[in-house]
Amino acid sequence: MHGASIAVAIGDPAGIGPEVVLKTLAADAVHSRRVVVVGDAEPLARHAATCGINVEIGPDELRWPDGRRTHLLACGAVAGDEWKYGSASAGGGRACLAYATRAIAMAQAGHVSAVLAAPHTGTSVNLVKPGFDGYPSLVAELTGTRVNGFS
Repeated sequence: MHGASIAVAIGDPAGIGPEVVLKTLAADAVHSRRVVVVGDAEPLARHAATCGINVEIGPDELRWPDGRRTHLLACGAVAGDEWKYGSASAGGGRACLAYATRAIAMAQAGHVSAVLAAPHTGTSVNLVKPGFDGYPSLVAELTGTRVNGFS
């Protein structure tokens, strides 16, 4: 990982986030090398299998058929029995927050230049963080800043 990298938090394991991240990386050979995926291997592997995405997911990297490698920063935030596709859950909410928080911390430490966060499920996140109203206010809270009315 280096300053030119982008941390991509995979969002809610039960939602569309992991699929969007995998499909985007599969289609973008140039930029996929600069990405650090922040999430967990298990939800990524389940989404890849369900969606027919050809990628091998190891504990610390995604290996693409063309030989590319994308770094994976596994958070250990969710177990397979804590979420199911399309369902709100506290496990999914905890994982989503853990992924985003870790990606933001990476940017604050200078390990990455930018953070992207895949979709979250508000209902799931609110089960563990009542009053959660989206990523902008989470970023403001974690960085101690005020952004466009969020603090």
